[in-house]
Amino acid sequence: FSPDDARQKIESLEGRIEKMGQINFASLDAFENVQARWDDLHRQYEDIVQASARLKEVIANIEKQSVKAFTETFEQVRHHFQELFAAMFGGGKADLVLLDGNSPDSGVEILACPPFKRLKSMSLLSEGEKTLCALSFIFALFKVRPSPFCILDEVDAPLDDANVVRFNRLIRTFAGDSQFIIVTHNRHTMEMSDILYGVTFDEPGISKVVSMSLQEA
Repeated sequence: FSPDDARQKIESLEGRIEKMGQINFASLDAFENVQARWDDLHRQYEDIVQASARLKEVIANIEKQSVKAFTETFEQVRHHFQELFAAMFGGGKADLVLLDGNSPDSGVEILACPPFKRLKSMSLLSEGEKTLCALSFIFALFKVRPSPFCILDEVDAPLDDANVVRFNRLIRTFAGDSQFIIVTHNRHTMEMSDILYGVTFDEPGISKVVSMSLQEA
């Protein structure tokens, strides 16, 4: 043991203590507060991570169910569309095609083949054929998701008399479950109606609504 070495070591330690300055006894309390705050934030972070994982599972499950429901509904609409198309055209065949797999965001293309014609896109059909094709699709949706009301605005205008008869027959088929309001100038459609409403002008600038019940006539 060397007394001189011990004194030098003591002087060195005292110098280091002096450089450190006065002791802050409140630092322990501050450390405990910061530590508690960190622990609380860390627990919140873990809760958020767990909630995010559960939310991703829920989203994945919902997307899976959505795709399944969409696929089932699409197949039902497709089946009814093919039946109604053949009924409206008196034959032929048609199909609904998804442009992007089974995604609910996928577009839908209508392929139609009227009797004695080749299969082609709906956009290449004549105006009357487009109308019959569109009506077949609309009522295919009605088959899957019926609605109490349906408003049709001069949809029979591009149709000839034979197709108007088919259209009216289709309306009558669905009239038991839904009420149809049809804006038309076609006499065959008017004759098929239960109630007629017309607008007249007895005086200039003043319109008057006239109704007639064909069921009572």
